Amino acid sequence: MNKREAKALGREAGEAAAMYCEVGDEDRKQAGCACDAPAVCLDCLTAAAYSAEENGRQFSPFEFTAHDLNEDEDRADGLWEAFDAGISAGVEAEARRRVRAESR
Repeated sequence: MNKREAKALGREAGEAAAMYCEVGDEDRKQAGCACDAPAVCLDCLTAAAYSAEENGRQFSPFEFTAHDLNEDEDRADGLWEAFDAGISAGVEAEARRRVRAESR
């Protein structure tokens, strides 16, 4: 795996986290959001998506991704950084898209 592949894999995971997560009261607290609107705000959705993605790392399908990122010990740190940058890019892009779609 190279850095471009790691970032693309992270972006997919980040997009999926933002696409499928639900925003709860705890997510609103973490985001420091006091909105009561039925529509989801960007800050709340982003907080929920990061929480969902982090939670997903605890389950066995993620072990395969972690194995692939750690396989080459000399490059593992750089691959993890690329993966995490992809997560951020994916969460941010999908959260913005979802908020725009839900506000129409």
